[in-house]
Amino acid sequence: MKKILTFMVFVFVYSSNTLAYPVLTFNGGMNYSADTGYLTISGALDAALDVTPFPDLATTTFELTTQFTGISAFSNSSMTVADFTGIGDTSLIISDAVSGILLQGDLSYIEMRGTNGSNRGFLFADFVPATGLLLDQFSPLSGLVAFQLNLTNAFSTSMFETSFSGNVNGDVSNPDYVSVPEPSIFALLAIGLVATFITRKKINN
Repeated sequence: MKKILTFMVFVFVYSSNTLAYPVLTFNGGMNYSADTGYLTISGALDAALDVTPFPDLATTTFELTTQFTGISAFSNSSMTVADFTGIGDTSLIISDAVSGILLQGDLSYIEMRGTNGSNRGFLFADFVPATGLLLDQFSPLSGLVAFQLNLTNAFSTSMFETSFSGNVNGDVSNPDYVSVPEPSIFALLAIGLVATFITRKKINN
């Protein structure tokens, strides 16, 4: 019995360290204005993981605003890379009708990239939250990744000379924020099997 209990402790300690971190996933529409250079995303959250308080997903809004600063030197004949800048602490605002502002802050190191000729690409940014109910879970720095679909302009170094739009889905996450470890499926299964073994052994005795 002592060996069985030791095994249970081993399984729980070494198989249950599934570290969770806060994630907010979103989807929406993206618009770029060649007149102003502003690229905006308007949408809503469609899921949340390991955040408190949990957003009222049905009433959430997701608003992102950045401004085009130029084509990056990393662009080449096969890929276009464009740089953007945030507009201050209102660059990203995430809210819901129940709790109000969930997250609000600035964006930095914003980059949009895609294969030339394709209408799909990615948007990357660092998010620096300034306020909101989820501030402590996404501070001091989080990452934003968005997958861009169905762009009305194909990627090229001249794509920002005309306005375009598209669809976006992505997430804001903070892997550096470590919450309480959660038992993995393996750990729970192993403990269940051990408990069954102990019960059968008692019956047989």
